[in-house]
Amino acid sequence: MDNNYLVDIQHERLSFFTPAGEVKALNDVSIHLKEGEVLGIVGESGSGKSVTAYSLMGLTAYPGKLIGGELHFNGHEVEKMTEKDFSKMRGKEVSIIFQDPLTSLNPVYTIGNQIMEVIRLHTDADKKKAYARAVELLSLVGINEPEKRMKQYPHELSGGMRQRVMIAIALACEPKLLIADEPTTALDVTIQAQVLDMVGVENAVVVEDVSNKGGGNVISLEHLYNFDPDVILFADGSIYDTVTDPDGKPVEYTFFRPQQYGEKYLIKEWPSFNAMLEGYYAEKDRAERLRTKSKELHKAVHNMYERAVRKQAARQEELAASGKSEKLRLYGELLSANLYLAQKGMKSITVPNWYDEGKEVTIPLDLRFTPSQNAQNFFKNYKKKQTAARMLVDLLAEGEKEIAYLETVLYEVETASGEAALNEIRAELKSQGYLKYYKQRDKRQKPADFLRFVSSDGFEILVGRNNAQNDKLTLHTARGKDLWFHVQKAPGSHVVVMSRGEDIPDTTKQEAAELAVLYSSTFKAGTGAKVAVDTTEVKNIWKANGAKPGMVLYEVYTTVYVTPREDLAEMLKQKT
Repeated sequence: MDNNYLVDIQHERLSFFTPAGEVKALNDVSIHLKEGEVLGIVGESGSGKSVTAYSLMGLTAYPGKLIGGELHFNGHEVEKMTEKDFSKMRGKEVSIIFQDPLTSLNPVYTIGNQIMEVIRLHTDADKKKAYARAVELLSLVGINEPEKRMKQYPHELSGGMRQRVMIAIALACEPKLLIADEPTTALDVTIQAQVLDMVGVENAVVVEDVSNKGGGNVISLEHLYNFDPDVILFADGSIYDTVTDPDGKPVEYTFFRPQQYGEKYLIKEWPSFNAMLEGYYAEKDRAERLRTKSKELHKAVHNMYERAVRKQAARQEELAASGKSEKLRLYGELLSANLYLAQKGMKSITVPNWYDEGKEVTIPLDLRFTPSQNAQNFFKNYKKKQTAARMLVDLLAEGEKEIAYLETVLYEVETASGEAALNEIRAELKSQGYLKYYKQRDKRQKPADFLRFVSSDGFEILVGRNNAQNDKLTLHTARGKDLWFHVQKAPGSHVVVMSRGEDIPDTTKQEAAELAVLYSSTFKAGTGAKVAVDTTEVKNIWKANGAKPGMVLYEVYTTVYVTPREDLAEMLKQKT
């Protein structure tokens, strides 16, 4: 027991033993309430809210039974108390406002008698003092003409007034704890707000039903927040819930155990409503930041990719145009052979083409130059075109590599699992000169680890998360006879089976090949398509000088065709 708590419920389990079998009403419920705090318990009908509150007062209805846990209130070990002990505690140390005042008030006694009875039972006040206190309480809860109401019976009062009387009775002996069990169920919205304003005592537990969240008979959480409580959510006798999709994106928070989501969705339980809201919106904010950063980075890389593609197309056009340089050489040779026929000032000259018997060629001339100078100019321009063509061939080869690299980066951005992964990709782009590097602003972060799996045969399988990790895995971590896998001619992760110097079984090879597909741009869920995967020993892989991160070369390899099992990654992860 923690003496700092007025209410300290630890791992409470309570069941109802019916002819049909055991019904678990509470399942490992823990609640802590300090003096001066207010706690809201929110949930569907039958979720265990009232059972929890009543158990604290020893009011568990037959055939209910406390079967586990510890309940402490104001120094009392509730689970060990007798009915005599409870009689002394109820009304004096803890009071309750029941759901329906009409059934809770005695119909054959006046309002005044019922309030005075509680006062005289738990205090040393005589009849006169008890009467004065009862009138004072009715006035405090907003009942007009309190002395007149003292003489009336419950059926003579409205629902709102009966509820106010219940509050007056509950507060009569100034209890340390007030339990309000759906105190506004039968009231209209205006009266709900008034009643809740009155329950502004130092310590309170407020129980509310959310089975019909849109209905007028259900308490508004905004009203509940008027006295700034902690709020916990009940469902199936437990405390719940936020829902997260398979990609880690928050979907919703809920007051009850959701049934509409599949097994891949994560349902998280929270100790309190406040903690749930903070956690949900923090995760939602994180997911939104990640989405924004991912979108921005994807746009930047996509623009780089489009620019590279356009540049490559322009180079190809330029190379095609350079093919016309052979005509310049022809003009130079034919003009040199027929200089005697040409004169300065001629716009053109027509001469026989000995490369095409029987035909003639008309050569354009520059009026400013002599025939000999025109011939030399044709040869100079021919050499320039040839040099440019050779450079274009090299540039086209580099362009192909750049496009392939940017395709891998696009894939990495699209599959990045978190902010750290995006930061690693951004750092890689900065190191390659695609993004600007700001020394003061860019802080080095600890690189993430490889994805790690264990095959059915017990071999470790490592998967790179991005190009930088692919380089590290293949060129530095893996060793000669370790087996390397990669989808053929498509962006994807490097996958390595750590051989440990042993022969790798076929089952492990199959699983590694499937992982290579799952972590590649070729994977399309639900298609069942076979994908080509290249595999070779690590010793057969090398990196060309100046090659981009993740880009390697290999010649000796085997190609296998696999259809990956979509749940394989999860299956093998669970073994790590």
